[in-house]
Amino acid sequence: MSRSPRTVVVADDHPIVLSGMRLLLSGSRFFELAGEARTGAEAILRCEQLRPDVLLLDLRLPDLPAATICQRVKERHPDLAIVILTAHPEELAVRGCLKAGASACLFKDTGEQQLLSALMQVVHGRAVIDPRIAGAMLPRRTTGGRAEGSLTDRERDVLLLIARGLTTQEIGEQLFTGAVRKARGAQPGPGARGGAGARAHLTRPPAAAPAMPGAGRADRARRGRRAAAGAPPA
Repeated sequence: MSRSPRTVVVADDHPIVLSGMRLLLSGSRFFELAGEARTGAEAILRCEQLRPDVLLLDLRLPDLPAATICQRVKERHPDLAIVILTAHPEELAVRGCLKAGASACLFKDTGEQQLLSALMQVVHGRAVIDPRIAGAMLPRRTTGGRAEGSLTDRERDVLLLIARGLTTQEIGEQLFTGAVRKARGAQPGPGARGGAGARAHLTRPPAAAPAMPGAGRADRARRGRRAAAGAPPA
């Protein structure tokens, strides 16, 4: 028994984009267009009314930031996958959407088959991000070697794992494994300060102090004087 097509809501304020998505989805066996929206408020309303599997969301709608739309939709429908479409890799806006629960971010010039493949991946729990967007979001290096971007180490790791197409669970496992490995690497080894080697050094008996120069001659003279006086040698 074949599964019914997954439903998609498209939110974009450009009629030509809506028309193109309508044409693309009409030729797919796996997806069908459930509804359209031209504002963020309409996108939230369509998701509430139609309960789609996927929301295709323009990064820049006239009324609400995309991150706010993602947050409100995911609060009500946590299993709904959100795919961000953008013409430009706007770092802060894209990062805000990913933090708010978006599953994917793609350029609007993505090919039809690539887009359908991304839709298939997100409905199966995978994260997808265009490598060009991932590269634009990574911090750039100045001539002094310092990063200009503001991504934390954890955010950079998550971004790279998303670009590899890992699921949310796989990303969590990778981050946990990396944290454990880093913690183990920070533990002192056997020869580190405070370890067994250091304790052995602390319990070793101290060496005898070296004799002062001339101490041997003075001792022999003292024994000679005592012998001359008839006293037993010390």
